[in-house]
Amino acid sequence: MRGILDALPALIHLGLEINYMSIIRSHVVNIWEIGAFERALRTALSYRQLTVIAIRVSGRFVQRWDEIICMLRHVSGSYRRLQVWKDDSGATSWNEDKFCARDAAEGRSIWTEARPVQDI
Repeated sequence: MRGILDALPALIHLGLEINYMSIIRSHVVNIWEIGAFERALRTALSYRQLTVIAIRVSGRFVQRWDEIICMLRHVSGSYRRLQVWKDDSGATSWNEDKFCARDAAEGRSIWTEARPVQDI
């Protein structure tokens, strides 16, 4: 995270997606290391130029929502710039373009749907 943010000193919005769409290797969702993601977020929050850090949780990771939101609440503290969107639209495959098309037509994106973690 430091390497990315150091290379982009003018970056003010950072969008991250936590999703996994494959049904073949769904065990990846269960072995995903939430601690590593937490460390990356803490690093990102240390960069004051980032006014918004938005996270979209979708695909098979929706099943870990409670764990993810608990970690995000812990990490965010009073920082309202850490935002999250639980996208439970039902997309389970990268081939489900209808969800992307619907979101685009309705003007929905990580920037319009994410809310401060404290409001969830």
